[in-house]
Amino acid sequence: LISAFILSISSFNIYYSQEARSYSLLTLMSILSIYYYLKMEKEPKKYVIFYLILSVLMLYTHVFGVFVIIVENIDFLIKFLKNRDFKKLIKWIIIQISILILFMPWILVIVSRMENFKTITGKWIEIPTFFGPSQQALLYTFNDFAGNFSLFIIYLIIFVYSIKNFKNEKNYILYIWLFFPILFCFIFSRYLTPIYVTRYFISSSIAL
Repeated sequence: LISAFILSISSFNIYYSQEARSYSLLTLMSILSIYYYLKMEKEPKKYVIFYLILSVLMLYTHVFGVFVIIVENIDFLIKFLKNRDFKKLIKWIIIQISILILFMPWILVIVSRMENFKTITGKWIEIPTFFGPSQQALLYTFNDFAGNFSLFIIYLIIFVYSIKNFKNEKNYILYIWLFFPILFCFIFSRYLTPIYVTRYFISSSIAL
């Protein structure tokens, strides 16, 4: 309930919910994908079809949905290294291959456009920085998620306090979900092709 309340007053999410774009739908699909991923751990047969369908729909909603899939795979790998359940691993690989096959038509479209991708993005996406008022600044992204600087400081204090519970593996996926997509795209944009746009990380704001 607390999380739902925070989301309902998030200026960042409210702003993009009013745009006729896919960001709100991406947020919803990301939440549902993560939710059924976690539910599937306990009752795989019951929830696997929901996870599969919603994950594929998420990818078709926005290509940055792929980071949610990567986050889930990182979380699964961490848990696998602890329990070494190879039967579970095989089932997981089959599920991921199924997602890949169902998403293949759009992958082919993306690949066909890759030649123009660097030219197009270079015209309107700036290389991100660490600080500054620009939306391409790393700290601006987290400040934008919070809504304003005061809330950002409050969230930062809560985050620092929560680090003491880092050993709780239930929290791993939240940390990965929040930081991995942003940091990966930041590094990728600095050294390869600019793809860092704050609104593309809207689903990661949920983890905050």
